[in-house]
Amino acid sequence: MMPPSASESESQTPQPLPVTYMVARAIDAPKVFPDSTLTRGDALRDLCIVVFLAIAFMTAIFETGFPHWLAQRFPDIAVILPAFLNGAICMGAVAALVRHRRQRAGSIGLTNWHWRWLGIGLLTVPVCFVGGAISNLIYALVTQRSLVDFVKEREEFLGGVSDIPLWLIFTLSIFVGIYEEILFRGFVLTRLRALSKGVIGPVVISSVIFGSLHFTQGLMGVCQTTIVGLVLATVAARSRSLWPCMIAHALIDSTSLVLAGLMSEEMQQFLREAASQPAG
Repeated sequence: MMPPSASESESQTPQPLPVTYMVARAIDAPKVFPDSTLTRGDALRDLCIVVFLAIAFMTAIFETGFPHWLAQRFPDIAVILPAFLNGAICMGAVAALVRHRRQRAGSIGLTNWHWRWLGIGLLTVPVCFVGGAISNLIYALVTQRSLVDFVKEREEFLGGVSDIPLWLIFTLSIFVGIYEEILFRGFVLTRLRALSKGVIGPVVISSVIFGSLHFTQGLMGVCQTTIVGLVLATVAARSRSLWPCMIAHALIDSTSLVLAGLMSEEMQQFLREAASQPAG
């Protein structure tokens, strides 16, 4: 038997994979995020489908009087159950559309876990709180609202969530942090990216949509969540992963809800004292 030639030996020897491929494979993320591999037509159709489902769900909820029915029969979960139902519908729709487009989870930022995502997520939390505080200050200056009006507007919203049990706060925060990031920073952001030539436009538009859908928190809440959305969308685009955003989102919501419960009585006391003061 003739010994193999040098060329045959080289072809039989396993060749190492390029380093760039190994890194990309380990991260499981597209080189450019948000992913823009979809055609504009497919991206637009995907957005229309999700928007239609969201509008249909909200219409069905309010037209049937479902929140009122919940409040009467299940007062402890009346505030949070619609959020769980909405999240389940949205994540189901996103999963179906991503599968239909033959995309991988990494295409919308659901990358493999890495411990650096935890550090980035923790650093994102104070940035979001500072951004929210600045937006509140600008809102108060622009609208020229008094401190009493400012506290009253926040108390109206926070009063509805201040009675949520502690265990439900963390459960709700984790769930909302996951599904809203998948929906807005994963799905909506990548579809808008396919419709645009740049990243800044999709980041801003997705954040405005995110803030607008928090209309139940009042105009100030819309402004605040829009700024938070800008921070989270920027983190998603820079890190090419949703993990830091989901961690930050869950921590922001849980902290805010816990503080709402702790501060609710103080806010009500402040409003009572302000109302008892003579005018002028």
